[in-house]
Order: sequence, then C-alpha cells, then structure tokens
Amino acid sequence: MKTFYTIIIWMVSLQFFAQNVDEGVPINSLELPSSPAFTLMDITPSNIITSDNIRELSVQTINAFTGGDGDGLGQNIAIEVQPYWLSEKKGTSFFKYNNLTSSLDNPTIDDYDGYNIFGDLWKKASISIAYMDGAFEVFEEAQTYVSVGVRTRLITFKSKKIRDSIKAAYKPYGKFLDKLNSAVVQLNQQNASIDEIDKKVKDLKSKYEKNNLDDDFKDITYWLNQKQGFSLDIAAAYSHFLGDKSKNQSDEFGRFGIWLSGDYTLKIPSNNNDWYFHVYGTLRYLRDGLNVDPLTNDLFITNLLDVGGKVELEYNDLSFAYEYISREGDTEDSRSIGTIKYRINKSLSLVGGFGKNFMSEGNTVSVFGIQWGIDSEASVK
Repeated sequence: MKTFYTIIIWMVSLQFFAQNVDEGVPINSLELPSSPAFTLMDITPSNIITSDNIRELSVQTINAFTGGDGDGLGQNIAIEVQPYWLSEKKGTSFFKYNNLTSSLDNPTIDDYDGYNIFGDLWKKASISIAYMDGAFEVFEEAQTYVSVGVRTRLITFKSKKIRDSIKAAYKPYGKFLDKLNSAVVQLNQQNASIDEIDKKVKDLKSKYEKNNLDDDFKDITYWLNQKQGFSLDIAAAYSHFLGDKSKNQSDEFGRFGIWLSGDYTLKIPSNNNDWYFHVYGTLRYLRDGLNVDPLTNDLFITNLLDVGGKVELEYNDLSFAYEYISREGDTEDSRSIGTIKYRINKSLSLVGGFGKNFMSEGNTVSVFGIQWGIDSEASVK
C-alpha cells in the first residue's frame, strides 16, 4: 500500500512540474538566419551566418537587385525544419539546454560543474530546401534551381563566469522545487491522504507564484537569452540547375559547398539594453558548376575557397554589420557588403544588404529578405 501511495504522490508532484514546464521560461532572443540553400547561391544579405534559431519550421524569402542591368531575383523561397524542436515541443531541461553536466546520478544545482561544448549538435541541427529563380550573374535570363542544405553547431563555449551566473539565476527556483519535493516526501512518511498532498502542493505553488515566480523567471530568462561566448557552426548545401531549354542545356550539377562559420560575441555593458559586438569568420569550399564558356555556351566546374570575416553591432532588435569575403582558386573575386537587420518580433525579421557581390563586376547589389518562423514557444524546464 505504501508503494502505491508513493507512486501516486510522485505522479502528483510530476504533474505540477509539467504544468510549470508548459508555462515555462521562454527562449525568445534568437535570430532566424538565412537558409544554407540561399547562402550557397550568394543571394543572402550576409554569407557569414550562425544558427541561432529555435523554430520547428521557418520560411524565408529573398529579393535581390543588381545595379547596372536591373537583374531581379524575386522568386526565392526556402523552408527550414529543426527536428529537435519538433520532438521537444514543450521544452527541454534547463541544464541540458545550457550544456551543463554532472557526473552524479541525482545532482543538485551546484553539482553541475561540467560543460559539454558539443551539446548543441542536435539542438541546432536543421534541414532546408529552397526554390530559386534568377540569372545569378551567370545567365542572360533567369533560370530555376532547387537546393537542399543542412547545418548545425559543432562547438559552443561559455565562460565559467557566465555558467555560474546561469546556475545562480536558477537557484531560487531550484530551491522551491526542493522544498516542494521535501514536503511531498514528508507527507508520504506521515501516510497523508492524496487530497492532503494535493492541497499542500497547490498551496506551495500558489504562494510561490504570488511572491517569487515573476522575479525568478525574469532572472532565468535574462541568462537564458545571453549570447556571450564562442560558437562554431558547420553547414553544407547542394543546388541543382534545372536546365535552359532555349540553349539546349539540360538539368545538371549546380553548386556544392561546405563551410565553417565562427562567432565570438561580447556583451557591451549598458543599463536596461542588450548591446552585443560580434566578430565572425568563415571558411568555405565551393564546387561551382555555374560557369558558362562564352565560346561553346557549355557549363563548366571551378573549385573555389572563400575566406572572410564580419563585424556586427547588435542593439536590442536592431543590428548593423559589414562583411568582406575573398574568393580564391580557379577564379578570384570578392564580396563586400554592409547589412542591416530588424527583428519585428520573435517570429519575423527583415534584413537588407548593400554593396558588391561575387561576379557582380563592380556593380552594387541591393538585397532584401524576409525571415518568418512558426512560433513554437520553445521553453526550458
């Protein structure tokens, strides 16, 4: 009979925990980066992008206009899916989300003294597919392509100071959960009825919500959404050229690329505002089949290496950046573009760029994009 009581008591307790998870601590400061399928084709306002995205599904569109010939790219759309957040709709563990680890079976908050730098491999993984239509500085008329892309975060690192601050923010809430757990155990030892246990749990919950919940969750949310630290992402994409019947060109290989993107972020001290300074770097191998021989009109393949960097100043929902990428290999070129990005809300961002793109022969390029994500209300326990 005591075993039966214990099972019921823990079911009541876990139900309470689940209710708090559903109401949970929102993850709401992350960006919606452009799809790798777009980045591969050099039509994004920025080619140096990291995957600070938590959405089950996001939809992105890009419009680009090249100065000089008025070449417009107006039919580009990508859909991106993150499997982890499809399977973890109601939230993930606070400690797991922050990559904090412990060697103990039943650790307390202070026992989470380890850090898993590879903890975002699955959380940040995404798959994307894109449909694109444009000349891409290669053809005289717009052509159609389909692309697929994948990306994830290889390494995430936060300093011990930040990790300690994250744990400190969670402690008041953790102490409440310990107090609740102790009360349930004590009532179990006293052979209390299910009604008595349920009343005690509700009383403790009501008192905590009235006096402490808002302040505690505000502190937890603040540290959850801090971007300080270092990250290294990897992405790959392939595009397929669907052919140009007017020139007897069949569908064939378009482009394949694989690249690394690093981001080192510092928080700028300020009152009641979030100022961040980012320094990015990128290294990309590109196998490019979108080159036309002017004599034969045949496509041919070049092997290229892109190396570059970007600096960005982020203020709340607005950011300004400049990037420069040098292209070497079978041909030489460069990309120099300034960007501005505004996050209207946690599900919608506008982004624009202006400058010189690859293969634009010195012409200026204006790029405008809309990034929209389904609000999955990602949260942590």
